[in-house]
Amino acid sequence: MDDSGSTTNEHSSGFIEAIQAKLKEGQEQDLPVRDSLERIPLDEAPTDTRLVISFRDASRTMDCDDLRPWPTDKDIFTVQQTPESTGPVLRQDHEPLCYFYFDPATDHITLSHKCKGPVEVVDLAAGERRGVPPRQCAGIRPGCWRVYGPRGRGLVPEVLLDFRLLPRPYATTIMERGGSGSKSSLLTALCKARSVQHVPRGHIHPVEQLSLGQTLSIRPRSGSTSGHPDAAYTLKHVRTAAVKQTACVVIGHHSKLGRVAIKVVRREHESDSRFVPSIARHWADEKRFLERLHHVRVAQPCIVELLGADARLYALYLKVLPGKDLSQWVDTGHFFTCGSEGDANRTILRISCQMTSAVAFLHKQARIVHNDIKPANIVAHLPRGTKVVDAKLIDFGHASVVEATDCPGGTPWYMPFDGPNNQGPARDCWALGVTLLFVMRAIPLPEKTQPVWRIDQVLHDDIQAQLMRDWLAGIQDRRKELGDGDIESFVHELLSPDAEERCRYLRRLARTLPLGSLT
Repeated sequence: MDDSGSTTNEHSSGFIEAIQAKLKEGQEQDLPVRDSLERIPLDEAPTDTRLVISFRDASRTMDCDDLRPWPTDKDIFTVQQTPESTGPVLRQDHEPLCYFYFDPATDHITLSHKCKGPVEVVDLAAGERRGVPPRQCAGIRPGCWRVYGPRGRGLVPEVLLDFRLLPRPYATTIMERGGSGSKSSLLTALCKARSVQHVPRGHIHPVEQLSLGQTLSIRPRSGSTSGHPDAAYTLKHVRTAAVKQTACVVIGHHSKLGRVAIKVVRREHESDSRFVPSIARHWADEKRFLERLHHVRVAQPCIVELLGADARLYALYLKVLPGKDLSQWVDTGHFFTCGSEGDANRTILRISCQMTSAVAFLHKQARIVHNDIKPANIVAHLPRGTKVVDAKLIDFGHASVVEATDCPGGTPWYMPFDGPNNQGPARDCWALGVTLLFVMRAIPLPEKTQPVWRIDQVLHDDIQAQLMRDWLAGIQDRRKELGDGDIESFVHELLSPDAEERCRYLRRLARTLPLGSLT
């Protein structure tokens, strides 16, 4: 059979010419596609529309709750950006191809993909072409775009998707204390006191730009309305509770939820599009686990409570907890401290009972593993006029289901090394045991006194492995020194080298806890 001019047989005559002709044909198609997307009457688009999409193959679709067909064109679809959506997923025959993530600080989206080779992103207006290798990302600004699939050997790349990206359908505005919202300043102008300042588009998360007394307003853009009941509200900054590499926590006032702890998932260099997918996944995972706890919670007062969330800011709104985390209950030697010896003994007993109950509840009722139990993730409060401490478990950013076999994350000093079984509930039991060693003053806070190692390097780096072995040997030495008291015996069992024995003991103890030790 004559296959001259074939684009699939590199040995055929005219192969190069056929490839060039096919590429030229694709480039010539860019202009009508761009014109078609640009001519879309946006006033007919659904509220909160962020993407206008043209699929090039009937086997492809977008996986999202907010995909809607265009009323007058069956080949055009829209995707909305709502407080519940991190971005859509392009699928072919139900398999994911490309992921799109909304950026909370700019009008951009970030593209990542699961294709075997690099995909190509083309700006249809400027003609700019960018290759995106596997496991890497590309930031995309508003405009008309085309996504090509990987180039197979001797094949012209296939068009995966054409789309038009619109600016965010909402506006974020910072209002100074006492500002009425009637004045606004240009982004390039200096903002005077008590004026309203539009949040700069990019680089810094809007919540992180708030200072004491300022209010962040989230509203639909001028001339549009939102059909989502939680789309418009304000956040007033009261105080900053914590700023870490992966999260910022601000105590504030939500116009609909009242006083809240605002947890914003972030990275130190958030303007870099490489971090947006991990931020989005981290936020979605933590929200999912906290919602799961809400649905199964039965008289469990020792776990933080989720009040609301907003994917547009990658923010979680949590119930405010009085007190401070246990890593701040330290003396000058970085040991846990709580008043007199009698007060300390009562505190140790109560924290042990409350955290045992919380962890047992996670494993049995909620089927969740926390994966990062440590003093910094337990908030304790000693109400004025009492000697009874209340402790709650926080931060589910590394949580997983009990059945999961891959649980990345965690803090080195609170992780066992159980070989292939270094996952699941036994990991939480060990971490609780090390945490209680600190609460009992058997060890100082390791974050302040011990060298750190890379968890992902212990199987490949002798230095990292030795640091871990030295620490685990020291924990076993402290375990041998524990006495015969109730708490000492409990901690002794939690630090057992036998992973299954740790879990059995925690379940057995949780069933015998007195109710008065929890509330």
